[in-house]
Amino acid sequence: MLDQYGIKDTVAINEFRVGNSIADIVMFNGTSKAFEINTELDSNKRLSSQLADYSKIFKKCYVITHESLTEKYLFEDDHIGIIEFIEHPKSVAMREVRSAIENQTIDVETLIRSIRTHEYKSIIKNYFGELPEMNSFNMFEICKEMMKHIPNETLNQLFIGELKKRKSNTNILEIFHKELRQLFFAMNLNEKSFRELDYKLSKHINLL
Repeated sequence: MLDQYGIKDTVAINEFRVGNSIADIVMFNGTSKAFEINTELDSNKRLSSQLADYSKIFKKCYVITHESLTEKYLFEDDHIGIIEFIEHPKSVAMREVRSAIENQTIDVETLIRSIRTHEYKSIIKNYFGELPEMNSFNMFEICKEMMKHIPNETLNQLFIGELKKRKSNTNILEIFHKELRQLFFAMNLNEKSFRELDYKLSKHINLL
């Protein structure tokens, strides 16, 4: 999926909390994208509220589902992109059925509660040039009120910039064995850890 919906400098994060929901995968590069994976085994009972949460801070939101369920998800909000995975005898392919429409606004309340303290402080400092006088008791409210004065597109770019600073192994995923990439991505292993695990997995097992 990184090949199709990410670019070389993409930072991807598993299970990113937004409001009362947790997005399966989010990606940050020149824009921000959230992906919710719904298989045949998943209920879509909370899907509408999940997508509504993601749309508050992400530019583009997608549902990824099995080809047999695509028709059902086309009835969701038409701003939401639909990606289906198609099963072949020896592989699985992905196809974009409907493109996501960009969200134009950011909900400050949702955004500031979705990122870390040092990240929202950095956003404030980058835009205003310095942090105001504050303490641990009023810091959140002061930063939230200041953030409301940042234009949407500028805030979006500052948000993306901060999240791209988080540690991610997406830039080295190509060195991982194809069959294990999702595991390494989910565990956020670095190259050293991968090499050590790869060495152990490649050793012969002596059965007594």
